[in-house]
Amino acid sequence: DTFRLLFDEEVSNDAAVRGNLDLVTQFHYGQLVWDRDWNEDLQTELSVQVGPSRNRFGLGDLFQFQGDFLSIQTRTEARWRVASWLRLIGGMDIQIIPFELRVEGPQPRQNEGRGVDGPPAREGRISVDTTGSVYRPAAYVEAEFEPIDDLRFVAGFRSDWYREIASWSHNPRFSAFWQVTESTRLRGGVGLYSQPPFFSESVEGVGNPDLSPNQSLHVGLGVDHE
Repeated sequence: DTFRLLFDEEVSNDAAVRGNLDLVTQFHYGQLVWDRDWNEDLQTELSVQVGPSRNRFGLGDLFQFQGDFLSIQTRTEARWRVASWLRLIGGMDIQIIPFELRVEGPQPRQNEGRGVDGPPAREGRISVDTTGSVYRPAAYVEAEFEPIDDLRFVAGFRSDWYREIASWSHNPRFSAFWQVTESTRLRGGVGLYSQPPFFSESVEGVGNPDLSPNQSLHVGLGVDHE
């Protein structure tokens, strides 16, 4: 996709904001999946996804951003029915992203909690041309437990490592499902979820590599009726 806007006159209180606005996003992905049923109780799956992506953003002479990324993602998962009332799931995710990044313009601002924005032209300017790679391995485990008919509990735990900020995240999760009638089900869950900072926030020279992952607590209750 390519997006352009041309302004003949100033569109803000900052006289430096003028010229062309360019936005380009390109991506291509290919995926390979291999499934194997070893027996009726044990299944495994291996998937690999690879693809390049390109991002361009420019605002006249004020700001230029160019990023080229090659995303490589793999997942290995095993599912084992230990007993009629217990099922275990475990696996590993690996994400590798070599990148080339070029930024010229005002220092990018954080996405949350940044207060009132001032004119971009008054921000300190940076010029960065760097290459690197992101490496994010993760492991997870999940147990489905059905003590009685129509009642199911799911407990899980996931750990992620983010090399670009040298930090771990550990996320326990729990959910429950109760089939009250043939057409009505109650469900609820609680868990921690994490994600790393954006590239513009953590890449050295542009952001701060000493940041920690963003983490949130999710709580949900619901009713399904058919």
